[in-house]
Order: sequence, then C-alpha cells, then structure tokens
Amino acid sequence: MAKLIGLIGAPSSGKTTLANALFNAFNAYNIPATLVREFVSDDIEKRGAPSFEYYIYEQYRFLFHQMRREEQAKEKAEGYIITDCPTLIGYAYTLQQIDSIHLGRQPSFKEELTALFKEDFDRYDHLYFLEREALFEDNGIRFHSEETSKEFSILLKELLTKHKVKHKHVYGDVPTRENQILEDLGIYIS
Repeated sequence: MAKLIGLIGAPSSGKTTLANALFNAFNAYNIPATLVREFVSDDIEKRGAPSFEYYIYEQYRFLFHQMRREEQAKEKAEGYIITDCPTLIGYAYTLQQIDSIHLGRQPSFKEELTALFKEDFDRYDHLYFLEREALFEDNGIRFHSEETSKEFSILLKELLTKHKVKHKHVYGDVPTRENQILEDLGIYIS
C-alpha cells in the first residue's frame, strides 16, 4: 500500500512547490509516486474565492473533496502519495473561523471538529510542517492575507502540539527541504 505524505503549513509556506519537487525527484529515480493537488486551488481557479459569509461550509466542502482525492489515489497508487493540503488543514481553518463567531451550538461543533482532526492525522504515514521562510506571495488564488496566514500558522502549530500529532519540521530552501524529507523516508539520492 502506498505511503501518504502530507505537507502541512500556512498559505505561502511552500507546500505546493515542495510537493512538486518531491514528485519530480521520485519520478527521476523511478520511485512510484502520485501527486494529489490541493482541491481548493483548483476550485478557486474555477469558481473564485470562497465567501466569508459561508466560510465554514466552504471549508467542509474543500475538506470533503480533498479527502476524496486522497482516498481515490490510495486505491490506485503505489510507492508514495504526496499532498500539499492534508485534510488536517481543512479542520484547522474551520476551527480558526469558529473562534471568531459565536453560535449556540458552537461548543459541541468545535469539540466534534477537534475529535475529527485527531482521528484524521492517523491517515498520514508522514507529516511535514513547513514554516514560511520567504516573502508572502499573492499567487492570484490565495485569498488569505499575510496576517491571517501568520495567525493560521500559530493555530496549526498549537493543534499539532496539543494533540501530539507526529510530524517533523522541515527548513530551508526547496532542495534542502526536499533532501530532509527524502532522508527521513530512507531515500538517499546523490
């Protein structure tokens, strides 16, 4: 069965760039790999940015489609599956938004989301956390500001720590991060 690799971090942390680099490295060395793109980026290109009025609903939709993409890849793939948007990110965005609104049912909703977050991290064989080390980049798809990206990074780190999610931090430029992950996987490429 293929190993699922999740690259996790805030917007503009380099997840997509690193996912593409890893995928290319695996292919260059004939290591079977599948790349699962971030659903939300494809959706925004097609339909535009999500509405903040319905943000939580949008996040659930994104989460559902991302999970579906990953599960479909797991049915067919060999070797490694690389995703630049593990489902944990969708839960974290929703939890971030819940903290800014107050609904009568909010406490139970937040508890359920947190439980799902904790369940879901077991789906990943390897999780790698990326800090943003370069300037914040507006790629025409991203609808978060630099400030909300920083806030999200803090929340994501808190969730990973609080729930003891097994993950590793990777640092540096793309080739350095790529090598850190390959070495962690036991793949030594010269």
